[in-house]
Amino acid sequence: WEVPRYGKVPRAYLELCTRSVLVMEELTGDKLAVALQRDMERLAASLGKSPEQFIAEEQEKDTIAREQKMLRVGPTSSEYERYRAILNQKRRITNLVGACY
Repeated sequence: WEVPRYGKVPRAYLELCTRSVLVMEELTGDKLAVALQRDMERLAASLGKSPEQFIAEEQEKDTIAREQKMLRVGPTSSEYERYRAILNQKRRITNLVGACY
């Protein structure tokens, strides 16, 4: 899995900005749902499965876990926040380096 590289920083329209509103150019890109679907498809392909097989297996794992009164959990909120902060810092550094050139 690779963290996406951020290559474009939207330009601020200073003449339209106020103390409480920041107006920036619109950047085109994929919608979140489309990007998540694509990531899931890549993960399924890396496991040698179709997206439908992957989803069915994950749903089956969830069903088994519920029947056994087990809980499938991801990262804690503090772990998630730490990960988000790391990605945010990486983005800022990448943007800073890009702005220097």
